[in-house]
Amino acid sequence: MKLSHILSLGIFSTLLFSCATVHDRLNTGTIVRDCTGKYLRVAENEDYLICNAEILESKKDGEKVSLVFDYTKECK
Repeated sequence: MKLSHILSLGIFSTLLFSCATVHDRLNTGTIVRDCTGKYLRVAENEDYLICNAEILESKKDGEKVSLVFDYTKECK
């Protein structure tokens, strides 16, 4: 019976940590456009270049959006 409890705890812990990882990437940002590209302002002075900016074509400058992001050094 102890083995099943340990196994259940292990599965639960794995699920809990995997959900926390996705949650950490979920943010709200503001769309900022200028002559160098389209950016998401996540914090007061943190702007991140949007590599796939075409998905935000219908959004206006200054509009707030919910986002899930992956960091990358450069856009392809």
